[in-house]
Amino acid sequence: MGAGEYRVRPARESDKPRILEISAQVWEGRDYIPRVVDKWLHDSEGEFSVVLANDELVGYSKLSTLVPGHGWLEGARVDTAWRGRGVATALARHHIELARQAGFSSLRYATGSDNKASRTMADRLGFELAGEFYRYQAPAEPITDGHLELIGEPPPRTNHGLIPVGWTFYPWLDELIARWHNQGHCRYFGQAGAMIHQKRPGRLTMSLLWGSEDDIPDLLRGIRQQAAPIEDISYVTDCHRYREQLLAAGFEQLDIDVVVFQYPLA
Repeated sequence: MGAGEYRVRPARESDKPRILEISAQVWEGRDYIPRVVDKWLHDSEGEFSVVLANDELVGYSKLSTLVPGHGWLEGARVDTAWRGRGVATALARHHIELARQAGFSSLRYATGSDNKASRTMADRLGFELAGEFYRYQAPAEPITDGHLELIGEPPPRTNHGLIPVGWTFYPWLDELIARWHNQGHCRYFGQAGAMIHQKRPGRLTMSLLWGSEDDIPDLLRGIRQQAAPIEDISYVTDCHRYREQLLAAGFEQLDIDVVVFQYPLA
């Protein structure tokens, strides 16, 4: 079957068993979809879509609204027996059309640098490269004597105008930065700052890192210390400016980078 021969519709509660069955085929059964499926099924600001082939559910993905006017594609999964047969392409085309109808100004998605199928689909459908990002990770330390401030200078615009929160990339909006700052997501040491989020249990995400290279190591060590009992801390960035400081503070660079694509809706 080609991409035009599939039927795409909003997911239903009755689809949940099949959705979870396909999810179990991914990452040795450690997929995050089971944690969010109920939320996605009842999301009124996006669409959780499934693909049917002869009435069999063979794949799905989610169009989310991160902030008004900005769409994000995530959670694309295809049954192993149907991969390479245009299922993901049918979903992407459906979501592009939904984004157009909604008047979105942006539509993006992220994938691993090693995901050739996803990158090929991006080229086929006209997605453009928004940026490539490097990943770092460190275990949290069970120490609580580090002292960090909650007040400091806001971050300068970086990361190709995107704010990574794990594998989700928000548009760089001043009001979003201000909201997260007011909600206590920023940590400071001297002239260095970082923005952190906890998107899922056991993992802290460092979205932004900025300021004095001399103060960055102490800031990073403080974040690791205050993160306990979090298991680990991840950081995604578009450059290696603080690589030396990250490595000195116990972070390691991961093998697979993150690539973000955007669709030219305008």
